[in-house]
Amino acid sequence: MNETDELIRAEIAALIRDTARIRERPVWQPMLAGAAIVVPGVTLGAALASLS
Repeated sequence: MNETDELIRAEIAALIRDTARIRERPVWQPMLAGAAIVVPGVTLGAALASLS
């Protein structure tokens, strides 16, 4: 096995590890944080629109 093969195998192993790490992270947390910012903004915008 030459040096290029070893580098390719190392890159593939790193990609597999990164993919596994991404799958472990809950997806709903960033969405929940986004909703916590958007909902009050929309509510405030609607309240200001109803005042004018």
